[in-house]
Amino acid sequence: MTTSTGFDIRRIGGRIGAEIHGVDLSGDLEPALVSEINSALLEHKALVFRDQQLDDAGQLRFASLFGELTTAHPTVPSVDGQPQILPVDGDEGIRSNVWHTDVTFVRTPPKASTLRSIVVPPYGGNTLIANSAAAYRDLPEPLRELADKLWAVHTNAYDYAAPKSEKAAEYRKRFVSRKYRTVHPVVRVHPETGERGLFIGGFAQSIVGLGPSDSRDLLRIFQSYVTRPENIARVAWTPGDLVLFDNRITQHYAPDDYGDLPRLLHRVTVAGDVPTGIDGTPSHVLEGDDASHYTPPWPESRQGRRKGTRAPAGGPGSRQASASTRGREPPATFRPASADSSVSRSMPLVCFSGFSLMNSTAISASAANGVATRKSSAVAIP
Repeated sequence: MTTSTGFDIRRIGGRIGAEIHGVDLSGDLEPALVSEINSALLEHKALVFRDQQLDDAGQLRFASLFGELTTAHPTVPSVDGQPQILPVDGDEGIRSNVWHTDVTFVRTPPKASTLRSIVVPPYGGNTLIANSAAAYRDLPEPLRELADKLWAVHTNAYDYAAPKSEKAAEYRKRFVSRKYRTVHPVVRVHPETGERGLFIGGFAQSIVGLGPSDSRDLLRIFQSYVTRPENIARVAWTPGDLVLFDNRITQHYAPDDYGDLPRLLHRVTVAGDVPTGIDGTPSHVLEGDDASHYTPPWPESRQGRRKGTRAPAGGPGSRQASASTRGREPPATFRPASADSSVSRSMPLVCFSGFSLMNSTAISASAANGVATRKSSAVAIP
């Protein structure tokens, strides 16, 4: 499909993913072009831009077109001198081969994430991205009705990346240096499209009101729909690629299948809003701060539930009602999703080729094309 601004969208999956051809992300992008890229993102959930060769500044510039940026991570250090860039490094023992949505343990997880490949292994090291809206639509009606009512506790204080070395243990210590526990709806309503999606993943560790065993069983059932093969797109990286995905309605996974070879990506995330459930009730913090050092606080005047709906006293997981959780208006971009709207789209993934993005990263590889043949020393997780 060719858009009005002249780039091509080529779907790479039936339900998620597309490649975009004919856009050079290294230059200044006109507002109309950015708008069409955003529309493609909302439809396809993940967009892949091939061979862009951006440097850090170019990645930051492109990501900022979609909103205010977060810092690199709530607890993990950034790239030196780049407070908004997280190094995603596959150094042995520090690999995030767990399905997850980025940073859902805070109240306002990122809206979107960009990943840029710098060093890639000659085999393996792909990224899998799953469509959680398609997963919700796949649920049998009784499970869908159950999911609509549930809330989950997300936390960073669990074995997300189990230490396998001294370096990994130190990284783990930093990762949990601030403990966060946040309650999010199991079914999140997308603030721009109104779609419903399963908002769970690796950081979701329990269901409000249920014990550990029942929580694990239910989360496993719901997660099995997210990771069905038909809901997944696989991105095979080449040096210089950039992927943009909607963090509000996807999960992703980095298979640990490349031995001790180096793999280095840089991640930049766009600040998001407070998730809301199907009745407009917003997420809330159980433990930890508002992570304002990581992401801009979401204005209290723009969160809450829709008028005419009934919210639980104090929100799910709370013991008593609070004036701050009653009668608030939803985010300005929130549009209620009807029962029909939850099945109104089938979403695919997108790759962008035909770009020339400049790479200024100082990391060595044995081949000029950036395919890794040695072990790296930096550490990070997606």
